[in-house]
Amino acid sequence: MRGLLACRALQNEGITDIVVVDNGSDDETAAAAREAGARVVQEPRRGYGRACLAGVQAAFQADVIILMDGDGSDVPEDVLRVWEPVQAGLADLTMGSRVRGHCEPGALTPQQRVGNTVGALLLRLLYGVRVSDIGPLRAIRRETLLGMEMSEMTYGWSAEMLAKAGRLGLRVCEVPVDYRRRAGGTSKVAGTLSGTVKASGRILRTIMRYRRWQPIHHDDGDCDGPKQALFVMARVPIAGQTKTRLGKALGAEATARLYRAFLRDLGERFTQAAPRDGYDLYWFYAAPSGLGAADFAASVPPGGAMIRQEGPDFATRLWHGFQTLSMRGYKRVMVISSDSPHVPAAWVAQAFQALATHDVVVGPARDGGYYLLGQRVSPAPVDLFTGITMSTATVCTETLARAEAAGLRVTLAPATFDIDESGDLDELCRALGNAPSDAADAAPATLAFLRALPSLSPGAPFALTGSLEGAGNGND
Repeated sequence: MRGLLACRALQNEGITDIVVVDNGSDDETAAAAREAGARVVQEPRRGYGRACLAGVQAAFQADVIILMDGDGSDVPEDVLRVWEPVQAGLADLTMGSRVRGHCEPGALTPQQRVGNTVGALLLRLLYGVRVSDIGPLRAIRRETLLGMEMSEMTYGWSAEMLAKAGRLGLRVCEVPVDYRRRAGGTSKVAGTLSGTVKASGRILRTIMRYRRWQPIHHDDGDCDGPKQALFVMARVPIAGQTKTRLGKALGAEATARLYRAFLRDLGERFTQAAPRDGYDLYWFYAAPSGLGAADFAASVPPGGAMIRQEGPDFATRLWHGFQTLSMRGYKRVMVISSDSPHVPAAWVAQAFQALATHDVVVGPARDGGYYLLGQRVSPAPVDLFTGITMSTATVCTETLARAEAAGLRVTLAPATFDIDESGDLDELCRALGNAPSDAADAAPATLAFLRALPSLSPGAPFALTGSLEGAGNGND
């Protein structure tokens, strides 16, 4: 680190903003980096790709991003070698090749060399990308990287970048760089045979995965409007695991079918509204181990992109959504809950419009939470989520206070309700019975399900009863 900051060649070119991502280290890495003069960014979630993403997010004022490992194996002077072709406009992505440069004995293990050779061959055959090494030292314009919609958050990050560069037809340049044995510690990947095999397998699968990838095309009409994205927090409908508090009254199977109706109605509404109102639609879905995008896709209409939720709690997963879409180049990002199937598309369009003059827009829910939150994420999103205990009566109040403390301009969308317990179905049935209205869009699948319930008759209140104490964790 001190070598980078003291390198006169880098200083002469103005390359002085060194960002170090602390990815959960326990060896005083962060303290040493700060002492040396670097900016330190915390990324508590494990994963090479997540660390890279956090660094790119932090370097929001940079034009060209240079990525390298922080273990001392790369040579500071070689940073200029990868930077210069991109800076001069001669390349879109420059890769440093340890194979073509001087590699210190023992710096690359035999299994790393084999994996690199196989990966480079596949990249050439499948994507037309000619490289000899899938190494860590590389340079790319930040805007170009954002347009790649990076999604591999572990070992596959580097290979994904090259595969997508091929799909986009980018100019990939390779320059020889030197490589040394790491300065300290043992790599959890290259330091063991099992780690190397695991990483190599992920890299090769990543290379195969993006053969048909195409970027999402943003249509901004005749003006230079901002790129906007709406994502819906949802989960695969599974009996006994979906909306468990409501399931105590309705039964597990019926509740799963009702939630599937929510998703169907929301999907129909927002896949139609998205192109009309100028945003892209994403489903951020949660699924148990063994289930994936195909299982969730069976419950929603085609048209929205799907990204799996990541994080140990709901607040972390919300923050992951804003980070991910900001990384993909969006300027305004909004989330809505899948627990409010009546929310009008006009409210979402108005919320996006509000972000033209405000930094944050919040749609309060009557239980103290919120059903909608939007944020201007350029130059970078603000974490309004981490550390707040979700599913309490003070969530909205705490979120608004955090936004205002950060100096953000905040405005409110109309308040409404969400569906957590059996009593909420009365209000939902009345709202949908009067839809479309100023407060609700039609949700035909949901309304048909509610009217078919034996305990619900037209004009009568919902009659199911049951103890709901301790029935849910607040995220169901």
